[in-house]
Amino acid sequence: MRYRTETPLLVVRGWSHPSLPRKILPLGKNYKVGDSNEWSVPEESDFYYKWSEEKQFHVGDNLLFYYNDQVNDVLEVSSDLEFISCDTSSPVATHNTGQDLIKLTKPGIQYFISSKTGQCEAGLKLRVVVRPLFRALPRTRRMRSSPLDRSSSGYTDSDPNPITKHFFLMIWFWIS
Repeated sequence: MRYRTETPLLVVRGWSHPSLPRKILPLGKNYKVGDSNEWSVPEESDFYYKWSEEKQFHVGDNLLFYYNDQVNDVLEVSSDLEFISCDTSSPVATHNTGQDLIKLTKPGIQYFISSKTGQCEAGLKLRVVVRPLFRALPRTRRMRSSPLDRSSSGYTDSDPNPITKHFFLMIWFWIS
């Protein structure tokens, strides 16, 4: 009896990056809030503002809040007004373990304040701008126009797959 061995063959038409499910995020950077100062009332009221502005946060990154849980906590608030006025009446989340890991899961602005009397007003608050996970690819300048650049060929500059563009240009140069 003969056995037939078949080798699976994968045919790739073009490379594209699959969309990531919303709940699964790649490993991001870990940021210890306040660095060596940790999460405590700062000497300068704009300390956490400056700390945040020096960083570029992205979806998937983590904020690590370290503090004395007997005298402090971390509240997430939802608006700029709540942040500015240190309004603790309706937090989105409350963290009070002294070692809180907060994953940045969506682009936008996130606000964190202390609920302890006078601490937020003294500068114990953090505003973080979270950028999207993926950055747009830079557009390349066209070196030379070709028949493949015309829309009648089915290829357009808006093709999201840069491999396709390079593949067609390589074929065009090889033919001409």
